[in-house]
Amino acid sequence: MQKVGVYHEVQRQGVEVLAADFLERDDYRLVRNPAWPISAPVAVHRVIHDAPVLVSLPLVKRHAAARFTCALKIHFGSVAMSDRLVAHKNERQQGYFDQRLVHFADAAKPQLNIVDARALLARSGPGLSAGSEIVRGVNRIVLCGDMVATDAYCARILARHDPTFSLEMIDRQLRHASELGLGTADLEAVRIVERRV
Repeated sequence: MQKVGVYHEVQRQGVEVLAADFLERDDYRLVRNPAWPISAPVAVHRVIHDAPVLVSLPLVKRHAAARFTCALKIHFGSVAMSDRLVAHKNERQQGYFDQRLVHFADAAKPQLNIVDARALLARSGPGLSAGSEIVRGVNRIVLCGDMVATDAYCARILARHDPTFSLEMIDRQLRHASELGLGTADLEAVRIVERRV
């Protein structure tokens, strides 16, 4: 946050910034859901766990193991580093990484997602690396209370701008999130309202 100037800007605007130590286990609350096929609890940061309202601010980008980052994947940042490391350690195990990614989002449960899709990170990610490309001029801000619908909608935007990405790449994530009741990937069941400014 300091490197890109966000920290000082939000402080200047009067916003309190809380920096988390992802290795401090006492700062986390264990969350379990008996519907998860992986029974291990997820350690969610106490600030997120205890918040009366949670607004998530994801970007749209390609991501190596997850293949796509938006409303569900952003919650890797909501959980303890040890949970993230276990998920990455098992990323080649059929379905484990995708399931755990959804469990992290389920443990956080934001009420609103505000996605900055004015530009997208395509082809490679999560950072700027060989082969990655910032696609500018997409010019969308997406607001939605449903993480699954948010990802389904934003994945379609990315697929239009990134020939190396397809919706099938995140189908398992969306299906599992829908099965857990986190929302719907069926955009026919969602009312989409577009406003031009």
